[in-house]
Amino acid sequence: MHSEWREVEHITYPNARTRILGVVLSGDARYLAVAQETCVDIWNVKVNMNPEPLVQYSSKENRISFIAWSQRSPQLVISYEGGLVYVITMKERSSSIEGFHHSGQTQQTRTFSVFLHKDLLVVAMGKVVEIRGHRDRNDSSNSPHWELLKTLPAPPIDKYLPIGAIHVRKLFMKTDGLSVTRDESLWSIVHSDSLDFEHEDTMLIPGVINDVCPGKGTVLVTVAGTYQIFVLGSETAQNIFVPCDPLSKTPQTVSCTKFISEDLVIGAGVGQLVLWNAELGNRLQNLVFCNQDTSVPCGISVGARNFILYSAYKSEEDSGWIVTVHEIPDRHSYEIVFWTTADLQEDATEPESHDDSQCTTC
Repeated sequence: MHSEWREVEHITYPNARTRILGVVLSGDARYLAVAQETCVDIWNVKVNMNPEPLVQYSSKENRISFIAWSQRSPQLVISYEGGLVYVITMKERSSSIEGFHHSGQTQQTRTFSVFLHKDLLVVAMGKVVEIRGHRDRNDSSNSPHWELLKTLPAPPIDKYLPIGAIHVRKLFMKTDGLSVTRDESLWSIVHSDSLDFEHEDTMLIPGVINDVCPGKGTVLVTVAGTYQIFVLGSETAQNIFVPCDPLSKTPQTVSCTKFISEDLVIGAGVGQLVLWNAELGNRLQNLVFCNQDTSVPCGISVGARNFILYSAYKSEEDSGWIVTVHEIPDRHSYEIVFWTTADLQEDATEPESHDDSQCTTC
C-alpha cells in the first residue's frame, strides 16, 4: 500500500529576476538549489526556508546550463555555457567553491556535469565527454583540484549533434556507468574501477528524455502528449501514461516526468501531479495542488532514489519528498511547491532557527 502524498510547503519568487532554469533537491532532502539565468540560490530546507536563501552563487557573464547534486555528499555542481564548472560543498555553517573549465571552452555551448562518485565528475560539452577526479587540497602539486583523467571516445552518432544531457545510470562500482543523450539519441557506457570505458549501446528515442532508471535500464520520455517508458535496446514503448482530469477524465497537457523509484513514476498534469506504477501502468494517486488550478509544473525534482546510500525517497518505508516549480505568468513570479508522504510528515521535527546567509560572486 503506497503512502499518501501531501503538499506541505511552498516558496514564492515574486518579480523573478530571470526565468528559473532548474530546481534540484539534494539526496538527503536537506538542501534545495534553484538556478536562474546566472545565479543559484541554495536553501537548507531542514532549517529555514524564509526569507532569504542560505547561500547564493552568481556569475556576471556565464549562463547556467545545468545543476546537479552529488547523491553521496552535500556537493552541488553548476555547469555554465562555455565550459565553466563550479563545485559547491555545503558545510554546517558555511560553504566552499572550486572551479575549472572543460578543455573545449567553446562560447555559448551548453555544458552538463554530473557526479559519478563524490570524487568523480562527468563533464560534457559539445561532442566531448570528460572524466574528472578530485585532488585533495593538501596535495603539493600544481594540478587543478578537479583534474582531467580521461576523455571518452565519441559514440557512433551524427557528428553534428551536440550532447543534450547526461544521466547517471548506475552507482560507482565495477559495473558503474552513465547515459548521455544527444537530442533524440541515447548511448550508454560501462566502466570498471580502472576507468576503462567501452561503448555499450546506441538507440534513437522520440521526444524528450526526462529520466533514466538504473535498476531496470529504462528511459522515461515526454512525447506526443504522453509520458512513455522505453527499455534500453528497444525502440517500442513499454508503457504509456497520460495525465487526466480527476473528475472529467479528459487528457491534460504534459510537461515533465521523473522516476521516484524503480516502481514509481510521477508526471505533471494541469494543476496536479499523477503517480503511476511504472511496470503495471496503473494510476496510484492524483496530487492536486492547493493553489494551482490551471498551472502545469515546468519542473520536478525528487531526492535520491532507493538505490542510493541515503535517500529522500525510502522504498522500504514508502516515504520521501518531491519538489515542483511553477511559472505564474500573470504575476511575473514562480512558486516552488514541496510534497511529502503522510508518514514522513507526521514524524517530521520542528525546523531549527538559523540566520546565516552568504552571497558569493563566482
